[in-house]
Amino acid sequence: MSFDRSGNVTLVSAQESIIGFSSGIGAWEQTGPDAASARIVDFNFDLDTGQPRGTVIIEYSFQFGDLVQGKYQTVTGSSSGRQYGPGQDPLAPTEEPARTFGATFEGKRITAQ
Repeated sequence: MSFDRSGNVTLVSAQESIIGFSSGIGAWEQTGPDAASARIVDFNFDLDTGQPRGTVIIEYSFQFGDLVQGKYQTVTGSSSGRQYGPGQDPLAPTEEPARTFGATFEGKRITAQ
């Protein structure tokens, strides 16, 4: 996941070609002194035919910690996703998702040495 200063976020995963979804793009914002949230959309496709299978919206919550020389060293958080079928509008508040999912995570800063 990569965040830029203008509020855009991108998500690239090694699982894309295995599970059948595109890289994600979305927006992020700071929600507290050590916290942020992001909302990403990606597109699902059939691995055999390449045909569209719907859209996914994933919302993330991040809590950053262990500030060292102005850089956070750790992150914890959660994600919750909603998958929609072809023809559904994932941004319409009345659309019911085909499925939901979620996870928690933790990570550390990668440094160049």
